[in-house]
Amino acid sequence: MKLKEFFKFGWTKIILTILLTLLTSNWIIGYNTIINGSVYGSPLVFYNCIFPAALPELIGCIYSFNLFYLLFDIIFWYLISCLVAFIYNKIKTRKNKK
Repeated sequence: MKLKEFFKFGWTKIILTILLTLLTSNWIIGYNTIINGSVYGSPLVFYNCIFPAALPELIGCIYSFNLFYLLFDIIFWYLISCLVAFIYNKIKTRKNKK
């Protein structure tokens, strides 16, 4: 398989990328609680909602968003999707040859 074929866009890869990004963006290392705040993104955290230690009810949540980390996460999961599609096609091709 050529490199161009490996990275070629396809519906399977795009849907798998979206699913992986959505599934892993909410369940990363640790947990989401009122005390710790909320973090979204895996492998890099692209969205934070952190409650300050002193009086979180009065101050509220401090938000931060990093577009570069979000793009990195999407590219990372697209590469994983390409790898999954490549392995699936290899197995499918071997079964058809037998």
